[in-house]
Amino acid sequence: MRISIMLATMAGLVVSAPAIAADTSKDSGEKVVCKTERFVGSRISTRVCKTRAEWDEGRKRALEALDHERDKNAFEPNKTGG
Repeated sequence: MRISIMLATMAGLVVSAPAIAADTSKDSGEKVVCKTERFVGSRISTRVCKTRAEWDEGRKRALEALDHERDKNAFEPNKTGG
Protein backbone atom coordinates (compact mmCIF):
# COMPACT_ATOMS: atom_id res chain seq x y z
CA MET A 1 0.00 0.00 0.00
CA ARG A 2 2.78 2.41 0.96
CA ILE A 3 4.60 1.70 -2.30
CA SER A 4 1.54 2.34 -4.46
CA ILE A 5 0.89 5.65 -2.71
CA MET A 6 4.52 6.64 -3.14
CA LEU A 7 4.50 5.68 -6.81
CA ALA A 8 1.32 7.65 -7.42
CA THR A 9 2.92 10.64 -5.74
CA MET A 10 6.16 10.27 -7.66
CA ALA A 11 4.29 9.95 -10.94
CA GLY A 12 3.35 13.54 -10.37
CA LEU A 13 0.70 15.18 -8.34
CA VAL A 14 -0.62 16.52 -11.54
CA VAL A 15 -3.20 15.23 -13.96
CA SER A 16 -2.62 16.65 -17.41
CA ALA A 17 -5.29 17.15 -20.03
CA PRO A 18 -4.46 16.81 -23.71
CA ALA A 19 -2.75 19.73 -25.39
CA ILE A 20 -5.08 22.69 -25.64
CA ALA A 21 -3.07 25.06 -27.75
CA ALA A 22 0.20 25.08 -29.56
CA ASP A 23 2.23 27.98 -30.90
CA THR A 24 5.55 28.22 -32.61
CA SER A 25 8.24 29.98 -30.63
CA LYS A 26 10.06 32.39 -32.93
CA ASP A 27 13.19 32.55 -30.78
CA SER A 28 14.13 28.90 -30.40
CA GLY A 29 12.15 27.37 -33.23
CA GLU A 30 10.70 24.73 -30.90
CA LYS A 31 6.99 24.13 -30.69
CA VAL A 32 5.32 25.28 -27.47
CA VAL A 33 2.59 23.03 -26.09
CA CYS A 34 0.10 24.22 -23.46
CA LYS A 35 -1.67 21.79 -21.15
CA THR A 36 -4.23 22.22 -18.43
CA GLU A 37 -2.99 20.65 -15.20
CA ARG A 38 -5.00 19.92 -12.11
CA PHE A 39 -3.39 18.93 -8.84
CA VAL A 40 -4.76 15.78 -7.24
CA GLY A 41 -7.35 16.72 -4.63
CA SER A 42 -8.01 20.13 -6.13
CA ARG A 43 -10.63 21.42 -8.51
CA ILE A 44 -8.47 24.32 -9.61
CA SER A 45 -6.81 23.95 -12.99
CA THR A 46 -3.71 25.74 -14.19
CA ARG A 47 -2.53 26.25 -17.74
CA VAL A 48 1.13 25.38 -18.23
CA CYS A 49 3.05 26.06 -21.44
CA LYS A 50 6.41 24.45 -22.16
CA THR A 51 8.39 23.41 -25.20
CA ARG A 52 8.14 19.81 -26.31
CA ALA A 53 11.69 19.26 -25.07
CA GLU A 54 10.72 20.51 -21.59
CA TRP A 55 7.64 18.23 -21.47
CA ASP A 56 9.78 15.28 -22.58
CA GLU A 57 12.44 16.04 -19.95
CA GLY A 58 9.81 16.23 -17.20
CA ARG A 59 8.29 12.93 -18.31
CA LYS A 60 11.76 11.33 -18.40
CA ARG A 61 12.56 12.55 -14.86
CA ALA A 62 9.22 11.27 -13.52
CA LEU A 63 9.85 7.82 -15.01
CA GLU A 64 13.39 7.76 -13.59
CA ALA A 65 12.03 8.64 -10.14
CA LEU A 66 9.47 5.85 -10.40
CA ASP A 67 12.13 3.34 -11.44
CA HIS A 68 14.41 4.46 -8.60
CA GLU A 69 11.65 4.06 -5.98
CA ARG A 70 10.55 0.72 -7.40
CA ASP A 71 14.12 -0.62 -7.37
CA LYS A 72 14.81 0.75 -3.90
CA ASN A 73 11.65 -0.80 -2.45
CA ALA A 74 12.08 -4.12 -4.25
CA PHE A 75 14.99 -5.06 -1.99
CA GLU A 76 13.51 -3.92 1.32
CA PRO A 77 11.77 -6.58 3.41
CA ASN A 78 8.08 -6.17 4.12
CA LYS A 79 7.78 -3.79 7.07
CA THR A 80 4.31 -4.80 8.21
CA GLY A 81 3.92 -5.57 11.88
CA GLY A 82 2.86 -8.93 13.08
